[in-house]
Amino acid sequence: MTAVATGTALVTAQSIDGSKIKTCTVNVVSSTDGLTLEDAVNGTGSNYTYNNAANYPFETEIRDGRLCAASTMTVQGEALLQVDLGTLTAGSVVRFDWKTDTRYMFHGWILWFNNDYVANLTGSTGWLTYEYVIPVTGQYVLTWNLHKDNSPVDGSNKSWVDNLVVESQSTSPVEGVNVTPETAEMYTGGQLALNAEVYPSNVADASVSWSSSNESVATVNSNGVVTAVAPGTADIIAATTEGGFTDS
Repeated sequence: MTAVATGTALVTAQSIDGSKIKTCTVNVVSSTDGLTLEDAVNGTGSNYTYNNAANYPFETEIRDGRLCAASTMTVQGEALLQVDLGTLTAGSVVRFDWKTDTRYMFHGWILWFNNDYVANLTGSTGWLTYEYVIPVTGQYVLTWNLHKDNSPVDGSNKSWVDNLVVESQSTSPVEGVNVTPETAEMYTGGQLALNAEVYPSNVADASVSWSSSNESVATVNSNGVVTAVAPGTADIIAATTEGGFTDS
């Protein structure tokens, strides 16, 4: 399909026997004036919040016949484009298209989900697709961190991103919780972080509350960190918010 002039056209595909017909509405624009990053990235979530770099903000651009978000940084430094994806269920897939035309390993995307580094996307490429599977249910912020050092410039020295899609995983009700370690010996004044794993992994609410059966012996905070107060024995209990399942 080739864009000839500004306007809207309905493109139709029909099977040879005429039994199947599908259409696609195409809107051709003359420039990116008035278009937002949401328009450019095509984010599928209506509640996504975009946080653009203040120093070298990403701009809308038509590249290879497609509307996308493009970098503007051409000097040494970094610029961030963030998307608040809201709450995602374990097993959901985040997918987007990306392209760079830069010096390999010295200029390109560093990809983060929350504070976890997941990929370095660099070099001179055509359009590629990146996928990330959400490991646990929770709040997620996707960060495209554009970085450049002082090495010589190759290519157009730019990076692009397009077609952000989130395929949500269905949720299941909470069935239980496992606390680890099961037992522990501590010295007075010592601390130990416990872990509570709510199952199955695709529950909508994996939160728990913590309590101690004997706070004169050991206390626990809201993050599951136990503090030994005095000699003795205490059960440290995690209770799921959904369903009230417990383990200790």
